[in-house]
Amino acid sequence: MKGLKLLPILIALLVWNLQYAQEDNDSEDGENKLSLDGGTIDSQFEYVFKKGGNWGAAGVKYEIVKITHLTKLRENVLDSLTVYGKTKASLNSTIKEHEETIDDLNQKLDATTKNLTAITEEKDSMFF
Repeated sequence: MKGLKLLPILIALLVWNLQYAQEDNDSEDGENKLSLDGGTIDSQFEYVFKKGGNWGAAGVKYEIVKITHLTKLRENVLDSLTVYGKTKASLNSTIKEHEETIDDLNQKLDATTKNLTAITEEKDSMFF
């Protein structure tokens, strides 16, 4: 009889423990998403900060980072800057082409407007 009273309590504790175990796995997945091989530059910096260690001497705190992590992060940042630079150059050339096209179209519009004005004046000056 005493065992039957403890059974619901034991089941409740087991379910409660499984619930919190599931939440812990979710937080570990969030940490596993951080890496130097993918993701944003911000997430890569976060990875380096999390994997780094602390060291203090003479009242000053230092952050210790693996040189391989720092080198990989530097390469990734330089690659990203190169891509952004190429994108910027491409967009600037597209803007320049569009501006040239707009100028050409404006010149043609001006010529067409002058022709229209001349034809209208010529038509208005005709006598029967």
